[in-house]
Amino acid sequence: MTTTLFVSNETIQVVSGAAKGKKLIINSIITEPVKEGTIINGVITDASQLKNDIDQIFKNNKKLGKKINVIVDGSSINTKILEVPLLNEAKLMPFIETNYPEVENREKMLIDYMVLEGKTEAGGASVLSVLTEKDFVNEYSE
Repeated sequence: MTTTLFVSNETIQVVSGAAKGKKLIINSIITEPVKEGTIINGVITDASQLKNDIDQIFKNNKKLGKKINVIVDGSSINTKILEVPLLNEAKLMPFIETNYPEVENREKMLIDYMVLEGKTEAGGASVLSVLTEKDFVNEYSE
């Protein structure tokens, strides 16, 4: 079972489920409001309040999975869908990084990607690339 935690300015949503063949089985969906001002544009402004809210959700719902994916809604995250050539992972990341030429302080940034389509009609691949500040991600890790 996989649990996905979606955090936005207004709500925390938790969906728990699993893939069974070609079907997605949803075990639970939980939506809880976030106290106003706790998160602004995806930036945590009251970490203790957010932690308490998330702790309460998991305390009240013991059957949620241990493997948790976190999704954050906010303007601090830059996403792009890119068409890329078929490359191994070591060559793909530098190629993806070239799609962010405007980025300053690159050492403070985190770039990652997820393959959306392994082989497109054009002979490449389609990926979702994500760029954000490392400090932004560290707030959620903490």
